[in-house]
Amino acid sequence: MLMETFTRSKPIEARFDGDLSLKCWVVDALPNAIVQVLDANLLRQDIEHNNAKVQCVSSLMQLALNCSEDSPEERMIMKDVLVAIKNIRLRYVENCKQTYEESISSTLLCL
Repeated sequence: MLMETFTRSKPIEARFDGDLSLKCWVVDALPNAIVQVLDANLLRQDIEHNNAKVQCVSSLMQLALNCSEDSPEERMIMKDVLVAIKNIRLRYVENCKQTYEESISSTLLCL
């Protein structure tokens, strides 16, 4: 579900025929080309925090892959998924805060 949400793609789309699946598409994109598979609307609104968004979504996509392991025994349990999501959120907030502080600092240096 996370992969579908953040890529705005469904695993039943025609492009996912044969060897290519939504999961393989995401695996191939991580970690360096994740922007190419993301829904473009996710990165448009706030250019200032794009790097923080990309890091956050990359982490969420990795989590989605962990949750979609072929073997049920290898999948994460929901309790651990929730902890992981909370940690991803905290990292995102910290990255945004750091970006904001760096922006303010560089603005003050220009004055």
